[in-house]
Amino acid sequence: FNTVEGWIRSGGDKFLAEGRIYNTEGDGPEFSKDNERNSLRMDPVHAENFIGKFKYREITLFWGYEKFRHRYTTLWDVPYEDWAVDWFFYNTLRFSLLIKKKRNWIEGGVRLYYENYDNGGYYEISRDTITYGVFPIKKSSLCGMNGYMKMEGERWGIIGGGVLERLHVRDVRDLYVNLENPEDTVSPFSDTSSIYDYWMDPRTIYTWGVFTEGRLRLGILSLMGGLRADKYGEEKINMVPRAILKIGKRRKFSLKVMYGEAYRNPSMRELYIKSTGIWPQGNEELKDEKITTREVLLYLYPWKNTLFKISLFGNTVRNLIRVENRMYVNSAEEDTIIGAEFALKNIGEKHRLSLNLSHLLKEDSFYPRTMLKCVLNYRPTYTLSISPVFMWVSSRGDEPPFWDVSFSVCKIRGPFTINFKIQNLFNRHAYDPNYRDPDERPIDRGERKFLLRVSYAL
Repeated sequence: FNTVEGWIRSGGDKFLAEGRIYNTEGDGPEFSKDNERNSLRMDPVHAENFIGKFKYREITLFWGYEKFRHRYTTLWDVPYEDWAVDWFFYNTLRFSLLIKKKRNWIEGGVRLYYENYDNGGYYEISRDTITYGVFPIKKSSLCGMNGYMKMEGERWGIIGGGVLERLHVRDVRDLYVNLENPEDTVSPFSDTSSIYDYWMDPRTIYTWGVFTEGRLRLGILSLMGGLRADKYGEEKINMVPRAILKIGKRRKFSLKVMYGEAYRNPSMRELYIKSTGIWPQGNEELKDEKITTREVLLYLYPWKNTLFKISLFGNTVRNLIRVENRMYVNSAEEDTIIGAEFALKNIGEKHRLSLNLSHLLKEDSFYPRTMLKCVLNYRPTYTLSISPVFMWVSSRGDEPPFWDVSFSVCKIRGPFTINFKIQNLFNRHAYDPNYRDPDERPIDRGERKFLLRVSYAL
């Protein structure tokens, strides 16, 4: 599995990508819960695309800035018009060092990075983080009779790492806001003051685990499977079994069926809740979560340099929440996404144009139901990539649809890789203040985001 640094940072949450088991080949519908806005607060390294590969050592400097509007309250019985509205600003600065070693059948590496992160809004958060990780891997291969029956891609390894973190939280505005009667505003943190300021004790979160992955190929039939188990902090072991069946050969057709289950202990989310004060009152206790993922992908190659992909993705999330000794079941939340993508590759030898249409088959979903995305990857030279992205998202409830344009540039010059991205360049999302949803917390989409990444590879 390729997201070692992701799950080391977040104790497994990034690996699952908001309920979706990470696909090492990057296939599947574009319409995932994390795609609408890859927040800087999640993992900015994965928020941009870049070309070029590191050799053995890579030094990266990353800076990101995000501005968006957020409307919410922690009181569920407050009318939607009285929910507080404010702008949020996020600044993220990260320095990372990746050392990778490969010799014969062993490959592994160490990743270190320091991150300073600030945001403003209802509360200011300053976070200093040092992350370290190692991921030794052993690979082996076995060929059968004349290569007809082949066992390939088998690998296993031990993964480990940790996070050293210092967190500062300061409540600069009240979470419980009464817009009509400001004098009735209540602070969740103090009976006498609306300002809450504290330094969270420095903490160390460690994680370690093992994994295995293999592939059995028989003619045009390929069966892949794997198992990952990891443990972080003082929490339980997480296990992610996964199986993939592939039929067909490239350039003709390919059918892929994937099934996986993940068992996640949400201690990291509980720590986040405690540290940020999102649930400042009560005795909430998050329990284990089981995620089941099913995915079917059909690839067709009707003409040279063309690809037509049809995907059907579904996941079921079951989790339990205990509040003041009462158990509440967040009953199986099922999402089914059907997507289609048509891509023209190697246009003019170097360019690519893709058109992606995704539809969420869930009437009462909090997320937009239909998304149309057009991506043009223009490469005037082999070291320069320019990618404008146009996206249209349908209405949600009483909210009107919106469209957006993003723009990214990647330049490789010697050992340097420079990537710059502007997201939500022209956001035409019209906000409707009369829209209500008593069961969810509507969040306005980001207004602007700037990402800059500079890598030096040795």
